[in-house]
Amino acid sequence: MTRSVATIAQQSLRRLGVRVVPLDDSPTLTEMVPVADIATAALVELGVLNSDGTPDVETVPAATIATQALIELGVLNSDLTPSGGIVAPAVIATGALVELGVIAADETPAAADQALALDRVSSVHGSLFGTGVAQWTVDTIPRSVAEEYTKLTAAYVASSFGKAADPQVVAMLEGRVRLVSQVMNADSTYMLGEVSSVHGSLVAHGVASWTLATIPRAFAEEYTKLTTAFAAAAFGKQVDPQLVALLEARIRAGAIVMTADVAFMLDKIASVHAALDAQGSVFWTGDAIPRAFVEDYVKLAVAYASASFGKPADPQLVKLAEGRVRAGVMVLSADDQAQQAVQAIHDDLVSRGIARWTVFDIPEPVADAYVLLAAQRLAPLFGGQVSPQEMRQAEVSVFRYVALPSSGETMTATYF
Repeated sequence: MTRSVATIAQQSLRRLGVRVVPLDDSPTLTEMVPVADIATAALVELGVLNSDGTPDVETVPAATIATQALIELGVLNSDLTPSGGIVAPAVIATGALVELGVIAADETPAAADQALALDRVSSVHGSLFGTGVAQWTVDTIPRSVAEEYTKLTAAYVASSFGKAADPQVVAMLEGRVRLVSQVMNADSTYMLGEVSSVHGSLVAHGVASWTLATIPRAFAEEYTKLTTAFAAAAFGKQVDPQLVALLEARIRAGAIVMTADVAFMLDKIASVHAALDAQGSVFWTGDAIPRAFVEDYVKLAVAYASASFGKPADPQLVKLAEGRVRAGVMVLSADDQAQQAVQAIHDDLVSRGIARWTVFDIPEPVADAYVLLAAQRLAPLFGGQVSPQEMRQAEVSVFRYVALPSSGETMTATYF
């Protein structure tokens, strides 16, 4: 009796605990998925597309950004009412005297000085009201312009204390009060202009591919903070240039994600496939992938694209996904690998003058030895360890069989 190479190969795989299933019984290994579908799945994983494949883009009006910037600047409360309440004229008058150095911050002014300063507060307000800047009464001066009123009052009363006022400073302070007044009267033209300036800067730098009317909600916070930065000087505040650069960089990184399309991801998938092919891990073409490995391809494509989105890729995840593909391919090609191993073992025995049979009629008494030898040859491919003891045991079995008279040598028959 003899045993076929195919049978020995399958028995050696079972000895290693490797599943041997015909391809026809493994649809996940035979069903091929187009790489375009994998590219779409990767874009969903990155958050560029919704699960239904539609773009994940929600917009926010420029007016909303302008309002949020005013809240950020402290001009408006979160309920859109003017921030800080009101400041009494007497407080502004005393502050002006402190500003001029007439009194210390913890001193009480002389009645005459306080009265003079109060009169100048009225003069400041009258001037602002008369030019259409101040929309409030002298008794309801908003806290958001209290500092400007204080400095203007100091400028108006300066000559009474032998000091000079700078006309340019007066003009600047009046301009700031005018701006706050516009905001308080729901005239957001100025802030909308700042939002437009932010957007124009991003377009000029090749960052924004959307219009002012379709600002993605994903960048609303960055737009708000940039608008605040652009308008800060008008409100007497300073801004950190590094913060502006950081915010622009965040929008730039996000814009790459938003504009990523299937063609971009197809290029990444081609790189993934080329890397696996170079490692000898795949035998299919890059046009379609066995369904069993789709999830791994998606994870690898996302990892390969991460750098383009300013995100770090986990080397361990890449290693794990590549390992899973490699292991799956080994199972898929296990039967061929095992038959090659049996053939190699037989060729070795023949070259050493041990085997006197062909590979097509391996004697049953040495078949189990072939199984042991093939399993040892295949073990490293499937994460197993080679056992020298089993190899020696198998070879001894072959040697004993060859030593028997019935091992294939010609025997002389005697008849009685």
